Amino acid sequence: MSAKEILKKNRILIGVSQHDLAVKLGKPQSYISKIEQGERRVDVAEFIELCIAMEVSPVDLFEEILKDFKK
Repeated sequence: MSAKEILKKNRILIGVSQHDLAVKLGKPQSYISKIEQGERRVDVAEFIELCIAMEVSPVDLFEEILKDFKK
């Protein structure tokens, strides 16, 4: 599973729409859409902001993403 898929999966698991997550971040809904479609990459600071907004541990989510890179 790719990083974008993992981010989307976690957003859906917590029951938050793209719109609601974007509102929490002070961004347009298209910001989340572009990340989830792989049209936009996020830097470390943005990744941490996404995790905080989704109320997930950045470390745990990063470890999940790293597992995919090790395959």
